[in-house]
Amino acid sequence: MNVSKSFLNLKKNTLEKLDKSPKGSIDERIINLCNIVNLRKDMFTLSTCSGRVCVLEKSKGKKDARWLYTTHHFADLNDIWKVLSNYSGNKFIEFRQESSIIHVAAADIDVAKKIMHAGKMASFNIVGIIGISSKVTVELICDVQLLAPVYDKGELLVDKNYVSYLVEKANQNQKISWSSIEKLEKNIKEFDLN
Repeated sequence: MNVSKSFLNLKKNTLEKLDKSPKGSIDERIINLCNIVNLRKDMFTLSTCSGRVCVLEKSKGKKDARWLYTTHHFADLNDIWKVLSNYSGNKFIEFRQESSIIHVAAADIDVAKKIMHAGKMASFNIVGIIGISSKVTVELICDVQLLAPVYDKGELLVDKNYVSYLVEKANQNQKISWSSIEKLEKNIKEFDLN
């Protein structure tokens, strides 16, 4: 494949930038996929998340939201229960499990279509092109997620048994996300994306 110099320069400049995510680094479970994608001339990663479980304190604005607990691994019931049972504020709190999401820059539409096909075959169930400019941006989401209000108006809305249920479901969803990431790694290695 003949990749333009402008795409290669954009790739180089993008991959040299500091990670601006709140975490500040790539999730362990998605590093291998990022490496596989970024070794290719015709694509590179823009942003990725392997999936996370969090307890989020929310206010009116998105910037006012605050993570009280977050992990990109399996959630721990005791840690989450400690956060919730010791909370003394009056804000709205959600328990969330967010699925894996990957944004990949493709050199052209044909490469983007192949990335989308590889994603669908890996059980990413929301797949599409979200931008076309100097690159074609593909979004892949393994849409398994969980969202539950757990605290509102100064009152804990759930008991430990229900939080245990949420943690169990969230951890099952994390496994699904991680499995999709592993399948996508294999697909990008094996598919003829050239």
